[in-house]
Amino acid sequence: MRPAAGPSLTAAEIEGRLLAQRQLLAAMIGRIAAADADPDALWDWLEAKFVYRDQHEDPGVSPDPAFAIEAASARETRAVIAGAREAFEARRRGPT
Repeated sequence: MRPAAGPSLTAAEIEGRLLAQRQLLAAMIGRIAAADADPDALWDWLEAKFVYRDQHEDPGVSPDPAFAIEAASARETRAVIAGAREAFEARRRGPT
């Protein structure tokens, strides 16, 4: 079944779908890290490859739309990586 797309989605629907994707992706990355011989290298690679950083950012200035999208993408990427680390740590600790 193909989900509805476009402006007919409410903000709550978009947020719910994004959250589900974030949780699934974090769980998958967490399992990959648990199976990796060097999980720290995986975390380092993810941070270096996918987290956008701009040393020239001025939080007092309103970003242009292109920068706002990149900043939102960076925040989402950090959230996914943080969730993956939590899933990895929980898996490493084992059942409670």
